Amino acid sequence: MKTLHNQKRFSISNLTLAGLFIAIAVVLKSYLAINLSFTRISLAWVSIMTIGILLGPVIGGISGAIADIIGFIIFPTGPYFLGFTVAYAFVGIIPGLLKKVVLQSKSIYFFLFNSAAVIVLFVASVWALFHKNELILENGTIQFNTNFFLKVDPKYIEISFIYYILIAVVLLLLILLPIFLEKVLKNNQFIFPFARLLFMVTITCIICSLVIDTWSVSKITGLPILVLLPKRIFVNFISIPIYAYLVAVLLTTLNKYIVKNENK
Repeated sequence: MKTLHNQKRFSISNLTLAGLFIAIAVVLKSYLAINLSFTRISLAWVSIMTIGILLGPVIGGISGAIADIIGFIIFPTGPYFLGFTVAYAFVGIIPGLLKKVVLQSKSIYFFLFNSAAVIVLFVASVWALFHKNELILENGTIQFNTNFFLKVDPKYIEISFIYYILIAVVLLLLILLPIFLEKVLKNNQFIFPFARLLFMVTITCIICSLVIDTWSVSKITGLPILVLLPKRIFVNFISIPIYAYLVAVLLTTLNKYIVKNENK
C-alpha cells in the first residue's frame, strides 16, 4: 500500500496529516458524539485508527492521547481520568502494531476469526440484553424494550418472525461481506484488504472499549464492570463493522490523493 508512511516517520507531511486527523477526532469526539447512560458513541476512533494504520503505532498512539486531552479541555463531560486517554492512545497503537502482521498472514485466518467474532459478539449481545432486561421472555415469546437507549420506563414489544429472519440475514451478511469484498471484488474497492482491516478494528475495540474504557467508567462511577459491560457489548457489535467500513473508505481516499500528488 503506497502511502505517506513510506516517508520518514516524523516528516513534515506525516505530522501535518496526523494533525489534521487529530483535529477531526476532536470535533467528532466533542461535538458530534452521542452520550448514553452506559457509553459515549462517536466516530473519533475512526480517525485515530486511520492514523495508526497509515503512520504507525508511535504517531498513532501520540495522536490518540492528544486528541482525548484536547477534547476534554474543549468539551469536558465529567472528571478527567487517565484511563480514557490510555484507551485513545491504544486505539492508534494497536492497528499500527497489527498492520505488518496481518498483511503477511493468509486471508483464511481472518475470514475464520471475523466469522467467529460475529457469532460470539452476537451471542454476547443477546446475553447482555437479557441480563439487563432489555429482552425478556414472556408468555412463550421474546420481547424487546423499545426504550433501550432512554432513561425511562421500559416499553416492550413482541419480536415477530420477520425480525428473526432479518437478524439471520444481517448475521449472514456480516460473515460473508469481508469474503465478498476481498475475494469477489479482489480489493478493487478498498486499498486495504477488508477482512484484515475488520480483524484489526475488532481487536482494537475489544481491548480499548470493552476492557480499558469499561474499566475507566467503572472507576469513575463506582458501578461494577458487569453492570456496564452488557450494553457496551451490544453497541460494539453494531459499531465495529461501521468503524471498519469508514476506516477502509478513509484509507482508500487518502491513498488515491497521495498517489495523485506523488505522480504530479
